[in-house]
Amino acid sequence: MIPLSQWDIDADTMEVRMKRMVPLADGSTACFGQYEGQGFYLLLDPVGQPTVAKTYTAPGGVGIWNDAVEDGANGFMVGGQRPPGSQGARTRIAADGTVLDAALYTVGGDLTPFHSMHRTADGGYLFTSGVNGFGAEGRIKVVRTDSAGTLSWARTYADSLAAHSFSDVFELGDGTLRVITRYQTANRSGLSMLALNADGTLLWAPTRLSAPPIRFRNHVAAE
Repeated sequence: MIPLSQWDIDADTMEVRMKRMVPLADGSTACFGQYEGQGFYLLLDPVGQPTVAKTYTAPGGVGIWNDAVEDGANGFMVGGQRPPGSQGARTRIAADGTVLDAALYTVGGDLTPFHSMHRTADGGYLFTSGVNGFGAEGRIKVVRTDSAGTLSWARTYADSLAAHSFSDVFELGDGTLRVITRYQTANRSGLSMLALNADGTLLWAPTRLSAPPIRFRNHVAAE
């Protein structure tokens, strides 16, 4: 743990990657990310001064925290990854930074770093990632848990035509899910949307929104 006295928010020497900021009802802000290979949690008061500062290593925490949501009176649910190998991880922490529980996931035989998460209408959680970001085949991973963090289902969606990375997931009002990923082929890159039923079964095939090659966009801008 890094002592609170060492968190100088005006210093230029901290190796910090901020991944998610969660505004709280009392005006304070919870910050999550990576500090020199460890997950960190920083709670700032309404005027921006740190009141809680903690770092975490596996298995009680994770190496990198990529996303977080408020977990009511329980504190926060955080999603990320545990190096080496980028195994998916979720951790529930109290407002004072105490780890309440944690779990690790390997979905479909792949290591699954969680890029983002979302809280569902029933109080559960969704976690997602794109793996093999530069491989021959892209695979999108989605994990759903109940409100306690217990696994409900975990599914893999393969795309033989493109590699996927940097995914996000959310729930619509009718309970269906949408997953947005960045895809890349030899000639194109863009966004891909996947529609799922609440149980993770496919609702409709992926829809791609592609952009012209970078060299074309640069040429147009130059004109």
